[in-house]
Amino acid sequence: MRSAARLRRVYLPLAAAGLDALVAGAEVLPFHGRLGYAVTALVRSCFPEQDEEELEYEALCVAAESLLSSEDSDQQHRLQGVIAADLPDGQVRDVLADDATAAPPEIAAQDAYAVRLSSGVRLGQVVSVHVPDRAEDSPGELLWYDVSELPTLADEVAHP
Repeated sequence: MRSAARLRRVYLPLAAAGLDALVAGAEVLPFHGRLGYAVTALVRSCFPEQDEEELEYEALCVAAESLLSSEDSDQQHRLQGVIAADLPDGQVRDVLADDATAAPPEIAAQDAYAVRLSSGVRLGQVVSVHVPDRAEDSPGELLWYDVSELPTLADEVAHP
């Protein structure tokens, strides 16, 4: 069980090359300075009635949507995903101010959930991987893989 005071669940969009590296067993993913998505102080203050799990699910969805907005057409036909990692507070910084009154009311969800990482992500910090379901009857749905299931995911990436 993770400690809310010390670790933050961060959702990191992973392009096809990053997903390939993850399933190949990369020990550290190069996320230094990159954007991820997490429940920020701003999000909590804007949605006080929602519990942490609901807000984390929304952060996952925002991360997945950011992959769809990628303009790299080569990435669009390859499997991409989102990793969930539990990172220490010191490794994650909210992009926007944590004071809800400082944010304009029309702020986009992608901006409200945005965080920046100060270092790479170690494989041991990754708790799950979420990839699009390629079945025709479930477009847009994400499949969940525990980090222990990376060999299964590697097989699926190698043999779509």
